[in-house]
Amino acid sequence: MRGLQQLLSMKKTLLLLALFSITITQAQEIQWQKPLASAQFEEGRCIQQTTDGGYIVAGYSHSSIGNREEEAYIIKLDAAGTIEWEKKYGGTGSDFARSIRQTADGGYIIAGSTTSTDGDITGNHGGADYWVVKINATGTILWQKTYGGTSYEKAENIRLTSDGGFIMVGYAYSNDGDVSGNHGQADIWIVKINAAGTLLWQKCLGGTRDDYANEIIQTSDGGYMMAGGTTSNDGDVSGNHSLGLDFWIVKLDGTGTITWKKCLGGTDEDYPTSMQQTTDGGYIVTGNTGSTNGDVVGNHDIDDAIRTNDAWVVKLNPTGTIQWQKCLGGTGFEDPFSIQQTTDGGYIVAGDTNSTDGDVSGNHG
Repeated sequence: MRGLQQLLSMKKTLLLLALFSITITQAQEIQWQKPLASAQFEEGRCIQQTTDGGYIVAGYSHSSIGNREEEAYIIKLDAAGTIEWEKKYGGTGSDFARSIRQTADGGYIIAGSTTSTDGDITGNHGGADYWVVKINATGTILWQKTYGGTSYEKAENIRLTSDGGFIMVGYAYSNDGDVSGNHGQADIWIVKINAAGTLLWQKCLGGTRDDYANEIIQTSDGGYMMAGGTTSNDGDVSGNHSLGLDFWIVKLDGTGTITWKKCLGGTDEDYPTSMQQTTDGGYIVTGNTGSTNGDVVGNHDIDDAIRTNDAWVVKLNPTGTIQWQKCLGGTGFEDPFSIQQTTDGGYIVAGDTNSTDGDVSGNHG
């Protein structure tokens, strides 16, 4: 059975290697492409279009200079992909940027993790902390905050909230410092902060086994929807299809109290990567699945001896009931990273594939 850390480590690429679409109405052509790299190792984790028509990219750079390890790396591009500015942030430890959003003042909010206690970082609680950095439109740091305890915390995603603050999701091993309520092992950790980075509330969600998440959105009712993966079947979690990973979808109110929750998947590994609320008030979720039973129908994996994954797309109604589900891919490995609803009411899914059959054609090798 593929371990969760292996699954998470595979979700690390700046290149879009494959594009699936449930509804494609016209052929798409590449307008431009840019390699953003130097002589060192860079990894892009998030890209957002900016209000000026350009783009902001967040990731990290590994430097062999001096005693530095990874640094958070932010690149601002214009509409044609030309670099307008680039900045690296961090200390002498490992510092990662995994999510970035443009803020109302034209600047940006960055979320990731840090093990540093120097350089741009202050306040580390020990081990790795959530790390949030507010920068202005040209990349100057306005403030930075660390959140966590004495063990290991990793922020995967940050979103703007309607009150002008931010909501973060990732996971926490600690049960001290800023972290309370951990059920054991890794819990999904949701942190709500205000516009200045002050912690308003936090919630540990999960059970006594490992639970992880990299997606959270604010919903139209002012609450939140979280998509993560769970190996637990106790604590906050019920209905897991196996001791492996299930999609775990949790609806929260505006203060982080669970409204409802659902385990989705089968008896193999199923892990969600992206979610969006849809125009009908429901939700569209994508991730990868190795299952061929339970909620999963149509997986292209036909060899039980060699486990591969399909991209799995699940449409939920407003209370989490499955309306439909689709497995996309071939007999190789598919790993979707993002899903969005399109203006025609369909959905577009982006990720990578090493298949050359099934739904996949044109693989370059």
